[in-house]
Amino acid sequence: MTTFKQFLEITQQEFALFHSKTQNPQSLAWLKTKLLALGWPQEFINYHEKDEEGTNMPFAELRNVLLHINQYANPVKTQINPQQIPMEQGDYAERETKYDQYISGQTKTYFRGNQSDPRQVNFSNMPPITVVMGLKYEVIDGMHRVFLAKKQNVPSIPAWVIKQGVNNHPVAKEIVNFFYSQNPM
Repeated sequence: MTTFKQFLEITQQEFALFHSKTQNPQSLAWLKTKLLALGWPQEFINYHEKDEEGTNMPFAELRNVLLHINQYANPVKTQINPQQIPMEQGDYAERETKYDQYISGQTKTYFRGNQSDPRQVNFSNMPPITVVMGLKYEVIDGMHRVFLAKKQNVPSIPAWVIKQGVNNHPVAKEIVNFFYSQNPM
């Protein structure tokens, strides 16, 4: 099974293929149609298609999953105990520093483009985190939410879970071929 750092690693060629395919509006529409045909929830697709970072890269957090979709089950919405989600010490320390800077007034916002106080987060109103489940949970979207839930000792948070495993669905094969073929569609 993959570790988080390996999970994020893709070759520059894969990155370029992914970017070129998801930047073409026709290809992106085709991909969304195929994900729906595969059984991915519309809510999940809509959330991950957004570009909150301003990078103009839909599905950025899902690159590895989409490039190797034949190795993953469909996302399932559930609740997860945040204490069961491992965080590397450096990641935790980085978020703790940012949190402390906000609490002490050194920074005016904790969340990008949002004035909310991180001490008063209502996790039921926040988007679910997205994790891949191999030997353990690997967060691919929502690490700040996990940190805050751990800090507040919240018993559970909403999550989309994508389990690792063989996906023999014919549409999964089409999607892999879509990314790795040199044809635009």
